[in-house]
Amino acid sequence: MDGSIAPYDDAGRPAQFAAQNSTGRVAPPNTLHRSELDRKFRAIWDFGRVALIGCCVTDGGLTVLAAPVLSALETETIKPHLINGASVMDAETLAVLARELSATPVRVDLDNPVGSPNGPAHYDLATAMRPYCISTTTQRGVGLLDISGFSLFTPEEQAAQLSMLSYALNSAHQKLSESGLNIDLAASTTGDGFYLWNRHEGLDEDASLFCLMTVALAHMALQFREVRPSFAPAVRACFGIGSHYTYCRPDHANGMGGDYIVGDVTIVLARLIDHAKSRQIMISDFSRVDGNGREVGTEEFLELACQIFNDLQIIKIGDAAISGVSRYLTGPMNDDGRYSIRKREITDKHGFKHYAYNAKLNISLAHDGELYLGRQEAYAA
Repeated sequence: MDGSIAPYDDAGRPAQFAAQNSTGRVAPPNTLHRSELDRKFRAIWDFGRVALIGCCVTDGGLTVLAAPVLSALETETIKPHLINGASVMDAETLAVLARELSATPVRVDLDNPVGSPNGPAHYDLATAMRPYCISTTTQRGVGLLDISGFSLFTPEEQAAQLSMLSYALNSAHQKLSESGLNIDLAASTTGDGFYLWNRHEGLDEDASLFCLMTVALAHMALQFREVRPSFAPAVRACFGIGSHYTYCRPDHANGMGGDYIVGDVTIVLARLIDHAKSRQIMISDFSRVDGNGREVGTEEFLELACQIFNDLQIIKIGDAAISGVSRYLTGPMNDDGRYSIRKREITDKHGFKHYAYNAKLNISLAHDGELYLGRQEAYAA
């Protein structure tokens, strides 16, 4: 690579990424109601064929590094950690990454340069690039909620169940955010449920996501008492921590689309949910590093989540109020009358083994006794 900057074509699209339509002409992107940055980045993105890697600020504009998604991911398998979201970097770092990816940087001229009175600030650049990049995360908590027997219900019942589940998640998000937890909830649908994750990273943030799942599950259990049974979803839940890729899918006509994740953690959760029974809660066997470099395992993580939850003020759900929560991982009774924790070995359809625990959550209601979530050991998968 000679380090040269690729030019734009007449339609405003970088020449090496230009895509022709059926007439042989390059179709310009829809620029209605788009910011200048979004228009420029969207042109490079080319309907998702290209991912943004980073940019550096230059006189009058930006130098943007982008690469076709397939070749970037192919390079990532050989040289890990090259793809980790799109960030603002200096020219030297950008040049090094360009050589590693065999990519040619693109010059982007801005009508209002970065830092000018009407131009974007430096911190705006990474935010603007996010929809058009792929990022990697080595450890993040992810939940999976799945409606049991979903295909057996009528379309009207399916719509009602998904609506109730979505409402429970949104309501839990708002209540816990108002209580001070650092949650930016992301969700992608599986068709009969949702993958859930917290866009904010960290051990406490992962524990906060588990707290959100707890409130949502409690909400649905309470709703089950009040609505038509076929409208109230019977949900099985799994939670784990692991690595994944994150990508966005911007809608070309309407702007920002949703976030999606795929990776080791989602694969494990998908295998566990296939094994779980209705209303069961399964937690994968994991180890996560905290901010001090210390390993935190599944049981200690759940203790942290309960501590965070119990430090909050009472969480109201309709006419009920959650005043506290306790949790335990189930297992057989020992000879001394105490219970041990059973690590489950689950072999998936491909012959791979996964390890997990069955979890129980006891929700203390301020005026209505206890609400029990999950399955006892004898009735769990």
